[in-house]
This record gives sequence, C-alpha cells and structure tokens, in this order.
Amino acid sequence: MRGVLPWQSVALLGTLLFPGPEPLNGLEQTGSEFRVADRAVFDSKHHPDDRVSELGELTDAMFLAPDRFVLVDASLFQLVFASIVSDSVQAAGRRGDGPGEFRGSPRLVARVAAGEVAVWDGQHRRLSVARVVDGQAVVEDAAYDRSLFRSGGTRPVAVYANGALVIRENRSPSTNMFEAATRQRGVFRDTIAYWLAEPDGTRRSFTGAMGSEMFSSVSPRGLQATARSTSDVMFGALLRQTQVGQHFALAQTDLGVVRVFDRQGGVSAEVPMPVGARVTDDHIDAERNRRRARNDARVKDAERFGGEFARIVAGSSENLDDIPANEVAPPIDRVVGDLDGRLWLRLFHPDGEIEQWQVWDVSAQEMLFTLALPVGEQVLDAVGDRVLVRTKDEFGVDYLLVREMVEANGSKEGR
Repeated sequence: MRGVLPWQSVALLGTLLFPGPEPLNGLEQTGSEFRVADRAVFDSKHHPDDRVSELGELTDAMFLAPDRFVLVDASLFQLVFASIVSDSVQAAGRRGDGPGEFRGSPRLVARVAAGEVAVWDGQHRRLSVARVVDGQAVVEDAAYDRSLFRSGGTRPVAVYANGALVIRENRSPSTNMFEAATRQRGVFRDTIAYWLAEPDGTRRSFTGAMGSEMFSSVSPRGLQATARSTSDVMFGALLRQTQVGQHFALAQTDLGVVRVFDRQGGVSAEVPMPVGARVTDDHIDAERNRRRARNDARVKDAERFGGEFARIVAGSSENLDDIPANEVAPPIDRVVGDLDGRLWLRLFHPDGEIEQWQVWDVSAQEMLFTLALPVGEQVLDAVGDRVLVRTKDEFGVDYLLVREMVEANGSKEGR
C-alpha cells in the first residue's frame, strides 16, 4: 500500500541542501555567546484564550513561522495553534479512538509544509497531519501502511518533503518479551535500527545505533517470585535524534560526534560534541534523591488503583539504590532541529542547574553561537533570534514563552 501525503508537493520550510563536508573532529568550537532577553515577546499566561493561558501539561511546541506556533497540551490530548501577534487560536484533538482523536499523548514529529505538522500517536500507532483550514484546526490521518509501525518499539522520527519517513525501530533486548521477562541484573543497551520508508512503499535500511544505557534490577518477592524493573543508568550514555531541515541528525553520546545524514543515508557532516563533565558523589546523591522523590509520587498515585500495578511501581522504588552511575556524564542530553535548519545541542550538566546550548550551522561546518537560559527554562524550538521556551510558575503550572536572544553583553542578536 502506498503512502500518499497531502504535503508531498509542498517544499519543506528550512530545507538544507548541502554537499558532504569533511568531519569536524578537529574544528575549534567558536561562536558568540548569547542569553535570552529579560522581557518575553510572548507569555502564554497572559493570553485571553484559556486554551493557551491555562495549560494542563505542556509537552511540546514548534514554530510554524516566526510569529506562529503549535503546542501540545497532553492533559487534553490537544494541539493548539496560536500567534504571538494576534489573539487567534485554533485547537484540534481530544482523547478517543476516532478520526482526529488520540489515544496516547500527541507527539510533534516534524514540520511538513507551511503551517502543517506531522503528529504521532504511539498508542494508536498512527501518524497524522495537523493544520488550520478556513480558520479551523484539523487532524487527518496520513495514508501510510500501518504495517510500518506494527511493533511497539517502532515510530517515525523524521518526515521529508516528498513524504518519505525515517522510522526508528527498537530491537532486542527490550522488544523481546522472553528476554525482558528473564533478563538478569545488569546494564544493557538496545540495538536501534533506522529505516527509510519511501512514498512508493519501498523500505530500506538507513542507519543503526546503540540505545541509551539501561539497568535491569531483580529483587526477591517471595519464595519463588521476583520483581524486575528497568531504569536508565545514572549519567549513562544516551541516544538522541532530530530532523534538521531535509537531513537527519543522530547523537549517540559515547561516540563523541553527532552524525548528520542526507536523504540517501550517507553521512554529510559530523558535529563534535564537547567533553562530558566528571560526576561527583554529590551529583550521584542528588540524582538518586531526585529519582526517589519522583518514584514516591508515582507510588502514591498507583496506590489509588491498587493491585499489581501498585506493586510493580513500589518494586522499582525498592531497587533505586542498585542503579549504577557512570563516572563521566554524557556531553549532551537533547538535540533540536529548528525552523531555520540549525542544529541545537543541549549541554548536559550533572547538577541540572544550567540550561546551555550550542547552535550549529551544519552546512557551513560552524558553531554559530551558544545560548544560556535561566534555571527552569527549557528551549523547545527556535527561529531567527527567537526561542520557544517551556517553564513553570511558582505553583508548578506549565506555560510557554517566546524570548529573543541577545548578546551576553546586552546588544540584540543581529541574525
């Protein structure tokens, strides 16, 4: 069955077309230092529409233009289209199994044309297109063969302008039910395969990687029973990916570079990662305490339902002290491809007290600038000198800001 998308004839915003450069391993990382301006250009708390001002759970957001964005409110299973220059708001989606409804929290995959975004519902195993038509937001299924997403470990991670998909597939051991049920205590990593699915239905291997470092713990739960839980290794190696224009960036942090792939699966660039920070005992104690607090909250919620689920969650808390920690933290922990086709790398800080990014022009083999944000603010996307920022108020409620970048000495960025 052929997958035909409504945007195939439309060029993708931010397209990058560049030949394969030499690797950047020896390139000195230079660039201007920027911060965000104190005053936000846009603050969702002050918007007159409560679909923007009263967010339940802000999980994602993307620029569609310098003055327009789409956000995901996971509490309502809803996509909200809004502008920073007008009060116009359009929303689509709700929880359900019908057309335009989501069973799992919607995940923004990619901008696919002007004003359109590809959306993934992991519970339905369904890829949709969301856009505004005649003042109304709509969500329509993308006509792909469902067999592309047949397993629970398979999902799209990039959508090209011609409708081709890059699909991530988790392989053994996590997706092998027998191995998961009998796994011994210790560190493991999934094997990850990336596939390219063309609009004509053909499918071929794209690239591969090793997944993030995970830890399987096993504890006795009676004479013959055992409890197993899986957690990510503290300060363990990570695997991250993002679409950058018409290219695909893959960051396996223990390799030391971010590989940038062209449409054919060839490596077009290798962006160097910084050196990971040394982890101290204080870092490990703080991280273990953070996880314990998070698990205690989960146990409290699970106790309302009782039964096996509550016991499983409680078992994961019991095994917290077993989770190992690496001596050196990964150099980065997030990657973002922005509306302008720039690659953003968030530097990993073991104490979690700094939000700092490197921003790269992969076509010019150049680090453009670094950006630092106040504690508690996280970059979701960017365009020009503007960044979409997620943060929380004093009551822990999510809200969204649009901030402008300024040079560290105070003058505005001239980009």
